[in-house]
Amino acid sequence: MRPLFDKRGQAAVGLIGILVSVAILLLVLRYFIFPVGNTSSVGTNLPEESMKRGEGVVCMQNLRSIRQSIEAWKVSNDGENPPSLDQLSEYKSTPEIFKCAVGGEAYTYDAQTGSVKCPHPGHGNY
Repeated sequence: MRPLFDKRGQAAVGLIGILVSVAILLLVLRYFIFPVGNTSSVGTNLPEESMKRGEGVVCMQNLRSIRQSIEAWKVSNDGENPPSLDQLSEYKSTPEIFKCAVGGEAYTYDAQTGSVKCPHPGHGNY
């Protein structure tokens, strides 16, 4: 009588299991680690993309700091907005804080509303 599973059958099943595992691993890497359709990473490598994201975070922090300085100005000046960002120099020691960390553009400021924004493409919601 022949055994239900012979050694050749076990080897084939094991090989198929390994191939399926490798295929699943490659799919996970492709779609979760390196997403499809991410046009911002085309032609760049992961360290460059990480640096750009880090500089974007610096830009957000700069804007948050400037907005806090505007609020401090308003408290000191009967609720009025500063006429320009230059007036905030007493609150901020470095002039680099008034420029985008990514593109180097000066932030735009509306004295009537007291809002400050970054003109760099993609930073409109910061």
